Amino acid sequence: MKEVKQLILKYGQKHLATILLVALAVLVARALGVLPPIVIGRVIDQIGGEGGLLFYWLGLLIVLALLKLLILPWQSRYLALVVQDMIRAASVDWSQRILRKDFSFFQSTRIGSVMKASERGIMAYEKLMVFAFTVVFPAVIEISLIGAYLLTLAGWPILLVLGLYTILFAWVAKKTVRWRRPFIDKVNDAEDEIGDRFAEVFQSAQTLKIFGAWLSGAGRLNQAYGDYAGKATNLAYASEWARTLKATVITLATVSALGLGIFLVGGEGALSLGDFVVIFTLTTLFMGNVSVMAEAYQTLDQFKADKFNFDRILDYEEFREADLPAYKVTSPSSYDLRIKPFKYHTPEGKLILESPFEISIPFGSKVAIVGRTGSGKTTLSKIIAGIYKTRGVVELGGRDILKISAEDLTKAMAVALQDPEFLSGPLSRAVLLEHFVTSTEQLRTWTEGLFLGSVYSSDSPDRPLEVNGLSGGEGKRLSLLRGLAAGRPITILDEPTSALDEHVASQGWKLILKEFSGRTLVCITHDERFLNDFDMLIRVDQGRVLKVVETGKS
Repeated sequence: MKEVKQLILKYGQKHLATILLVALAVLVARALGVLPPIVIGRVIDQIGGEGGLLFYWLGLLIVLALLKLLILPWQSRYLALVVQDMIRAASVDWSQRILRKDFSFFQSTRIGSVMKASERGIMAYEKLMVFAFTVVFPAVIEISLIGAYLLTLAGWPILLVLGLYTILFAWVAKKTVRWRRPFIDKVNDAEDEIGDRFAEVFQSAQTLKIFGAWLSGAGRLNQAYGDYAGKATNLAYASEWARTLKATVITLATVSALGLGIFLVGGEGALSLGDFVVIFTLTTLFMGNVSVMAEAYQTLDQFKADKFNFDRILDYEEFREADLPAYKVTSPSSYDLRIKPFKYHTPEGKLILESPFEISIPFGSKVAIVGRTGSGKTTLSKIIAGIYKTRGVVELGGRDILKISAEDLTKAMAVALQDPEFLSGPLSRAVLLEHFVTSTEQLRTWTEGLFLGSVYSSDSPDRPLEVNGLSGGEGKRLSLLRGLAAGRPITILDEPTSALDEHVASQGWKLILKEFSGRTLVCITHDERFLNDFDMLIRVDQGRVLKVVETGKS
């Protein structure tokens, strides 16, 4: 339960008073749950006796029921409030940690399994918190109250019997949980496989429909469904065996307590019939709570498996380390870029791009990266941006960009990728990410200059952007709009005018050169009409930087 303690210490401080108050309510509610069997025992003993006392005990039962009715809903509501607020705060932090992971994390083809593992990890934390607050804690209180009363009523023999069966029950629960673990792991793996195949198929849904390949294209997904069904069936079988074994132990414990009660009823100094009923009922409650504790242990075991996978995601290398010293801008030269000679390889060791010489880009320069398709232009731009890690290669103002925090680097540099990604909602969210603030007038100037009237109108700015219906050219222009709104000292644009007709592309270039005047601009382009407006040309071919030409806007 160490994880519960950590969550409470980190996220539960503001709820401390509520937690203590709810703990008191749980104590009262559990006491109210133990008292009715005791009162029923007194009612049984009064049958045939004085009617006044009988009605007194019956009336007390009604009072106890009403008190429980008043306390339990309030207790449950505030327990849920505390638990869910802590889980909400933790989920926000976890999501931010995942978003900060290195770019390679999100380029994984197993993003579906990452989503599944994250979902299960957060749900596991929630289940553990719910069990700790609403199951384990109340059960411990009730077991303690029942044990104390049975000790005063029937002495240590009854507690000895219950104690022995509790130990047996715990042993059986532990063994069955460990036996069931491989079945759970196989089901989790099958769920991850479904997530990956589902994401793969439905991301390619348009292509599959165009070619009528929806049956063959979904073949691996359908196979994953079948594999999951078989493993889920095995898990259900194993789980039922585990439940049956635990139920058998509870039955044996109850029968043993019943036999002991019969012995005590018939012996010298016998207990009353009402006491016998109390012993039987409280024994059943006692073992029921032990069973609940075993279920909590089972949930904890499942949590450990999910936690392990989730923690691997949280521990994945971050984009930038959090404790890096602040990057201080002291002069325009703080934004000077220098790219040292390098060789960039894939994780498997394949050489992708190399540069035999150093490239210096003073602040305010306009740089065009040119070359044939597949020559390595995009790779070079991602190395400059720090998306592809090449330690000690790229410097910003004399400091390795891998030693600049994510916050500081994104304040200095903006990147408009070749395949832009958009959120859902209006332009302010879908394109500007609810992060970049610009005036309505400025936004109108840019959207008109980029011919974006078909997807955005300043008269209806809250109209949702049809992200899935964007053409390639519209996506490019919206990506360029995002780069303009970012207003960073350094901006990298990857083919900003590709997929645009000649007239729109010309207007786009004019806007780019005007708006980025006085700032560093690095553009990948096939369009050679405006190359004379750049200060520097970097030519790339077949995975090698061939030459750098300083044009001087000649």
